Amino acid sequence: MTITYDEFAASCSRVAARGHRPSYRLVATDLGRGSHTTLREFFGRWRGDQAAKQATEPSAEMKALEALSPGAAARLKEAFRAEVAAEVAALRLENTAQARELQDLHDVVVDLERSRDELQARLVAADNVRSNLEALEARSAEAALQLRATGEHVAAVDRSVAAVQEGIGQLQSDTAKQFEDLFKQVDAMTREQLR
Repeated sequence: MTITYDEFAASCSRVAARGHRPSYRLVATDLGRGSHTTLREFFGRWRGDQAAKQATEPSAEMKALEALSPGAAARLKEAFRAEVAAEVAALRLENTAQARELQDLHDVVVDLERSRDELQARLVAADNVRSNLEALEARSAEAALQLRATGEHVAAVDRSVAAVQEGIGQLQSDTAKQFEDLFKQVDAMTREQLR
């Protein structure tokens, strides 16, 4: 069974009346029920109510001081208000400074995120360049193999051409010798016929 805020506030008052500061454990024990979530929610509300009550109701000391000297109480109230106002102003200044620091930190985070994104883009680009380089190296190795094979083929053709040229040279030499022998025979036959 859930508890109501009024039941919770009454329990806090009972715990305080026994001389204890209200806590989750003491209030839960006093009520005999209540979830941690509900108690936490009610504690926040109750503390706010207590702070508002203390701000609007004069303390026992103030009541005693007013009874003794109404003028002194007014002066003390005014001094207290001035002190509180000064503290509030100081807290506002501190809050403003912290807000600026928080904004500066936020700006740093944004810059870091932007730098991270740029770095990731550069890493992707570097990976692309590396992949392209690897592809070029593979094509270069393939071209080198083809060039070596072409070089070997050219060397074989050169050897064949050299062999053919040598054969042609030999053939020319043999043909020249045959012509020379034939001329000698024709010349010898011509001399014999002329005799």
